[in-house]
Amino acid sequence: MRTQALLQALLKPRRTLTPHATSTARSLELYQRFGPVLFSHFYRAIGDEQAAMQATRVAFAKLLETGLTDDRDVVAWVRGLSPQPSLR
Repeated sequence: MRTQALLQALLKPRRTLTPHATSTARSLELYQRFGPVLFSHFYRAIGDEQAAMQATRVAFAKLLETGLTDDRDVVAWVRGLSPQPSLR
């Protein structure tokens, strides 16, 4: 039974951003989906809300530069982030 559920999950289409949205709408959609993921990543690592918010802003700007839109790719990218991103 577990194998069947795993197979269904693997065959399920990967979620990506709305293909024909404006860049602003795509940025908003990306932030709505991954802003909380980024914040929780940094908050767990740093333990300070303000520092985690700043790190989230910096990391989100870097995420926009990567051009990633696929959920799995973005999550893998987040997992590879250092606990305190460079402010450059």
